[in-house]
Amino acid sequence: MEFDRRVQIRVERKGQDTKAFGTGYLVAPRLVLTADHVLAADAEGRPGAVTVCQPDTGEQEYPATVRWRWRDQYVDAALLEIDADCRWPVPESLSDLVARPPQRYGRLIGTRSQPVTLTGFPRLQKDPCLGRLDEQLDGHIAPGTGALAGRYEITSTAPTLEGPTGGGTRWSGMSGAAVLADDGFGGDLLCGIVRHDRQADGGTRLTAIPISHLLSNEQGNPSAFCRLIAEHTGWEPVLEPIEPTCLLKPATADRDLDSPAALLRADTEAVAFHGRGEELADLHAWCTTGPAKAAIRVITGPGGQGKTRLARHLTDTLSRENWVTGHLRSDLTDDPPIDGRCPASPSG
Repeated sequence: MEFDRRVQIRVERKGQDTKAFGTGYLVAPRLVLTADHVLAADAEGRPGAVTVCQPDTGEQEYPATVRWRWRDQYVDAALLEIDADCRWPVPESLSDLVARPPQRYGRLIGTRSQPVTLTGFPRLQKDPCLGRLDEQLDGHIAPGTGALAGRYEITSTAPTLEGPTGGGTRWSGMSGAAVLADDGFGGDLLCGIVRHDRQADGGTRLTAIPISHLLSNEQGNPSAFCRLIAEHTGWEPVLEPIEPTCLLKPATADRDLDSPAALLRADTEAVAFHGRGEELADLHAWCTTGPAKAAIRVITGPGGQGKTRLARHLTDTLSRENWVTGHLRSDLTDDPPIDGRCPASPSG
């Protein structure tokens, strides 16, 4: 988790002296992901003036504009663009968009409980002298809880404070916080956005919107959410399976090329894929129409003929069709994991 990406969001309420408050997470240098209900829109769906504060650098509030929002039974999310001419301090963790994507995105594919981390500015950390302080929550998502409602539910038994008296719950203000899962090498995958506090009798239970809802394709094309992130970062978001992530190469390869020869790597994708229509159609049919639940297909050929690039294009296509796809790392070993870490080198 990058602490310099968490931000505070304040929204003017029309006809009121107090402002709505929530948490956000920077997914690009000037693009904030949050929950739509944080915007406190009026009866006509229009939010008041929005500001963003990066508390790690000070208390200054910077104006922002709502660029995208979506709220329905399953989704409650928005993207805010911080104004370009306001001298916004770009976090160090987002200073380099050339070598690698600023954020990876993931979804749960199994049934086992998954540890996650989130950080934000809930009401329980409201200090009369210091204002809203931060709170990091380590919890778990049980995929079988809330699945029928299309949501994640984050539970934790860690002790918390009741917070100051008044309206709202102790977790009010945490809405919009990013839910992050460890990738096994110290990085993380953004898998959800906090939505509501279910006010559990013991411990904590928060609901979250799966990020997969936002990355869903629109008739085979990238969603508006994806297009806006790509506009700000130069990288289109790719959804990766969380549980086996330490066994797989990142879905998007780094562009930190140390020699001109690296342009020839299949994962660099220096030029757009073209041709191989017959082979792709054959492989796609093998995946989608075959009766077997598990099958293996081997493709052979001399080096440099495009075998890996063909496989990458096939998995990209299937991923857009809601398949779970991936490419095994080349540095895996038979050693057992240590402290939950993967038996592979993080640089492989």
